[in-house]
Amino acid sequence: MSHYFESDPTLASNRKSIDFVVKNTKIMVVSDKGTFSKYRVDLGTSIFIETLISLPLKGDILDLGSGNGIVGIAIKKIFDAEVNVDFSDVNTRCIELTKEGLSLNSLTGEVYLSDGFNNIDKTYDYVLLNSPISTGKATCYRLYKESYEHLNQNGKLIVVINKDKGALSHKKELESYYSNVEIINKQKGYFIIVSSK
Repeated sequence: MSHYFESDPTLASNRKSIDFVVKNTKIMVVSDKGTFSKYRVDLGTSIFIETLISLPLKGDILDLGSGNGIVGIAIKKIFDAEVNVDFSDVNTRCIELTKEGLSLNSLTGEVYLSDGFNNIDKTYDYVLLNSPISTGKATCYRLYKESYEHLNQNGKLIVVINKDKGALSHKKELESYYSNVEIINKQKGYFIIVSSK
C-alpha cells in the first residue's frame, strides 16, 4: 500500500485542481493520488494557513514535507516580497505538484526532493510542518531536531498537530531542546505549536 510519505512511481495518476481563497486572495494548487488529503484542503491545513497568515512572517521560510505545496504557496502569495519560501518533500509526485502550483500562482521558490534535510544545506527563519503523524513519532521527532539544526538564531519551527494524535507529547519533546515552546492556537482539535530556537 502506498502512503503520501513514500514515493511510488507506479501509482496511477488522477490530478485535480483545488482553488481556495485566503485573505481575499485566490490560491490554486494541483493534487493527485499518493498525496496527503489529495482532493481537498483538509481542516488541519486550513487552520494552519489561517493561523500562519495572522503572524508577522518574514525572511527565509521552509515548507517542510510540503505535499502539493499548499501551505508555502499560500504564505508566499499573501506575504509576497516579505518572504522567500522553499519547499521540500520525500515524495517525487509532491515535488512535481509543488512546481506546478508555483507556476499556476506565478510564484518562484526552491523545491527540494529531500527526506528531512538530507538534501538541504541552508538555514531558515521559519520551518513550517504539518507533522506527518502517520509515519510515527520517531520520524516526527527527527524532523523537529533537524529543523532546530537548520534554523537561524531566534528562528521558529511552527507545527500543526491534532490533539488526539499526541499533540501534548510532541510539545513535551519540543520543550526538551527548543528555548520556548508555545501553543498559539487551539481550534477544532488542532494545536498550532511555535517552538523558538
